[in-house]
Amino acid sequence: METIPDNPIILQYNNTEHYKIIKIRKKFIRLPLFISPKIAYFIGYLQGDGSIESNKRRINFSDEYLEQINQINLICNDIFKIKGRIDTRYTNKSKKSSYRLEVGSIALNDYLHKTFCINRGIKKNLMIPNKFWENKEIMRWYLIGLYDADGTLPKNPNKCKQLFIDITLKDKALIDKIKEALIWFNINTLKPYCRKSKSPNSDYISTTWDLRIRKKEDMIKFLNEIGFYHPIKAIRVTLMKKKLDL
Repeated sequence: METIPDNPIILQYNNTEHYKIIKIRKKFIRLPLFISPKIAYFIGYLQGDGSIESNKRRINFSDEYLEQINQINLICNDIFKIKGRIDTRYTNKSKKSSYRLEVGSIALNDYLHKTFCINRGIKKNLMIPNKFWENKEIMRWYLIGLYDADGTLPKNPNKCKQLFIDITLKDKALIDKIKEALIWFNINTLKPYCRKSKSPNSDYISTTWDLRIRKKEDMIKFLNEIGFYHPIKAIRVTLMKKKLDL
């Protein structure tokens, strides 16, 4: 699996320094003044399976695979020189565990909120940061991060009659922008599909949007041009490529 480049591609400020160093209680945190593929991936994954807490003190990530949570923790440390705490979570509805990464830092919370315009608390009005449209490699790694979080592909392609690559989000506006970004890579998708489901415990109806890739040629382009970095999903990519004769 390829490594994520961390070299600066887009400088955000007219500044000779590439980092702002902040000291808090004898600990230092490093805040980049540029955008790199590694930062773009981090932001994509944050918008999918992460959140910026409204208390302004932390950022969080969750994933069902410990391998991915450990990877995100290492990437966070590579970029910002700060690591978080990983907890195991269980739900009453599922016997399967999930993992949560909690990174406590007021400075990091503020940096991500202000620099990339990510709302604190409930995720709404998500958008692809404007700077990401200036460089195709930055956009590529942002999409990889987002698909690592909310994208799906067959767990066992050899047993799957219809291969697919999908992403599901609540935010229709962001789905439309992802569709636009994929066209930049000459990858076509089906029309966004609206999915509604009723809560078993109330009358609340949730709405999500699927962006689906179904044509073989477009799936091949996605796997070759973008793909997945998630340790588990990357294994599925290898199996899917064999099924597609790549």
